[in-house]
Amino acid sequence: MSLQPMGGGIETRIDTGKPLAKDQDRKTAAQIRHASAVHEAMELSADLAKGSREFRNVIDALRKRIMQVASEDVAIKTLLSVLVDYRFKLEVLPRETEKFLHAVAGPQLSAFIEEPEVAPEGIPT
Repeated sequence: MSLQPMGGGIETRIDTGKPLAKDQDRKTAAQIRHASAVHEAMELSADLAKGSREFRNVIDALRKRIMQVASEDVAIKTLLSVLVDYRFKLEVLPRETEKFLHAVAGPQLSAFIEEPEVAPEGIPT
């Protein structure tokens, strides 16, 4: 029996016993596919940045179809009405209330309303 360490020969995977050369081939093939995909993505991005006419036509057709489906769907109509209600509550109502208060109280209103000072981080002082 020889007490020499094992060495030489073909390196293999310990879990499968298969040569590592095939793993390297798979890695190389995967790197080539990745580089090709990145290259194609960059070309497509450049085309879209130029304002691709075909892409614009597809987007316009999709927008028209979505609007047609949305106009016929009860659930979408309900959700859109909820969004419109939120917009009213968040944007329109405060603005209209401020206009009304200004009309009622006049320019002296600002002397009675104290607005909290806010630190740059958004923490009230």
